[in-house]
Amino acid sequence: MKRFRVKLEKEGKEYYNVRIFDYQVEIFDYLHKKWPHHLDCDTNAATFAYDRYKDGVKQDILGDVLFYKGGLGAGVVSHEMTHATNYWLDRRVKNYALGGKLNKKSSKGFGTWRILEEKHAYTIGYLVSQFYKKYHSVNEGY
Repeated sequence: MKRFRVKLEKEGKEYYNVRIFDYQVEIFDYLHKKWPHHLDCDTNAATFAYDRYKDGVKQDILGDVLFYKGGLGAGVVSHEMTHATNYWLDRRVKNYALGGKLNKKSSKGFGTWRILEEKHAYTIGYLVSQFYKKYHSVNEGY
């Protein structure tokens, strides 16, 4: 497994831990151990935001961004980094919401914000993926 940190701002201290697993089964094992309530999770990548405290003081870590090395396309990476950014903004910006003030949870577990946030991340990932595919095709031999 490869591990490193990514910061949200050049001069900032807040960061996400990034973990890149060699085998897909390793990401499932990690998810099931760390977040057992996500047992139905079937993915090559995931972003989890959380608060960590030490002696009552909030730490700079914002969460984990997880990848499987076989699924590191530009679309997947940008999708997960969009989640990381949205979760960070949701914590830092008062009244931050996609599409206005929306409920975070519904009786079924996912609120309107979460549904829009997932669509937002998916769209950015898809756009970046298209960009790189088309960029490489028009620049062959360049």
